Amino acid sequence: MKWTTEKPTESGCYWYKGGDEEIIVQVVAEEGRLIFLYPGDEQAWPVDSFGERNAVWAGPIPKLEEA
Repeated sequence: MKWTTEKPTESGCYWYKGGDEEIIVQVVAEEGRLIFLYPGDEQAWPVDSFGERNAVWAGPIPKLEEA
């Protein structure tokens, strides 16, 4: 995976880096749009409107296979 300034276009888990913060977030489809679930925050944010100016994304993170 590589960091990109392009915002997610599908549901899944993504790395998000904004400022000094690097976290894994969940992006889900809801009512025809993608929302961003920030860990520890009960509010959901539209992907199109969320993120710092220099924010970058990586993903979606592939799902793990069973052992």
